[in-house]
Amino acid sequence: MFVVLALAGLVAASGAARADTAADCGRFFLKYDASSQTMKCVSGKRKKKQGTGAAREIRRQQRSVQRILNQVQDILTLDELGAEQQRRVRELMTEARQRVQQIRRRTAQLRQEQVSYSQEVANAAQQRTRAQVELARSLEQQQRDLVRQLEARQRQLLQSQRRRSRNTTR
Repeated sequence: MFVVLALAGLVAASGAARADTAADCGRFFLKYDASSQTMKCVSGKRKKKQGTGAAREIRRQQRSVQRILNQVQDILTLDELGAEQQRRVRELMTEARQRVQQIRRRTAQLRQEQVSYSQEVANAAQQRTRAQVELARSLEQQQRDLVRQLEARQRQLLQSQRRRSRNTTR
């Protein structure tokens, strides 16, 4: 038990030693990215986290659009709309349209990323299946070859025993 705890401590310490800075990157390690000249967390499942962050961003933008539309509705409830209120309504509606377009673009991008990721996973699964089938065929062939070699060796031994027994009986 003590050995396991000691090993766990060593593994944790070695992970921290690999980090280039004291920044906490959770269970991941920091690595210098020369192209962006920044430190990045590596060895994690970034796609999954990126997707949930994007979904949060989309929901935030949707709430923002709803607030804009509520402002427009509040302005439109006034009995008389002056030039300033009309201008403000047009500005707010333009902003709402732009944000809706951003939401649509980001949603389409996320949908495409999800389709690509699903295809990537399916392709990887197909490759593993093909590799397993090929391995099974190879192992079956090796087994047949070994059985043939074993049978040939057994025949040789049996023949040599028969020859010896014939030679001793003569």
